Amino acid sequence: MRPFRQNSTISHSVPATNRDDFPEITIESTMEKLLEVRNRLQGISERSQALETGVQSLRRVLTAQAQRDSKNALGKLEELRQIREAISSAKKDNEDELRKALGRILFVKDGEMLEDNEASVSGVLGCNFH
Repeated sequence: MRPFRQNSTISHSVPATNRDDFPEITIESTMEKLLEVRNRLQGISERSQALETGVQSLRRVLTAQAQRDSKNALGKLEELRQIREAISSAKKDNEDELRKALGRILFVKDGEMLEDNEASVSGVLGCNFH
């Protein structure tokens, strides 16, 4: 049978061979460990707060950048719309001018002068209505 000894810091008996494997637990050593844990937790908390502050700052920067990019994109879309409208208007004006010019042109075909309407149609289509 193994010898037992009474531990002053632990209220129960521990076999002598097993007792030597564990450091003695005292109020002081427990307080030291608790202080170490508290310091680690405080450091983790401070780093966590710093990360949260960094995330919030980055979120603000990215939100502002996205708003600027969105505003710029809307401005570019408006410019493109105006250009498209200007091109459409110019195209329509050119078509109208071309129709008017074609309506005034007299084509000479086979030595005869055609009427204005006949001339414009025959000139465009390459036909002779005579």
